[in-house]
Amino acid sequence: MTQAPAKPEELWRWLCALARFRPEGDRARGQIISVHAEPARAALGEHAEAALLAGGSAGVLARRALDAQAEQLFAHYAPLCTPGSACAPSPECFVVAHLGQSLDGRIGPPSGEPEASGSWPADTVGPRSSRCMHPPPR
Repeated sequence: MTQAPAKPEELWRWLCALARFRPEGDRARGQIISVHAEPARAALGEHAEAALLAGGSAGVLARRALDAQAEQLFAHYAPLCTPGSACAPSPECFVVAHLGQSLDGRIGPPSGEPEASGSWPADTVGPRSSRCMHPPPR
């Protein structure tokens, strides 16, 4: 029986587990890191049931099929989550910011009334939601 393609929320949990993974000392240098799906956790070594593999020259590989939105998420964020890479997060802090502006240069509707912006459910709870929930001061 094959598994259904992973959804973005599921993939995000795996990527967060990979980004937070901190092996003791330099043990991970040059080694494969496996990310298990449920519960999302990372471990050294290549494991057959891993949903993601990271390390080596290949970067991060998805071993489970991803739906179209998860593939986009993977392409954007997987390179940021590989421990030891030049763009990996530090052990102390990891921040991802999304900034956006419409083609007409506005950051909100002319009326100033709240308005949804985006097609992903997460768009209503992320950085863009601040403009949706709080009209600009007049």
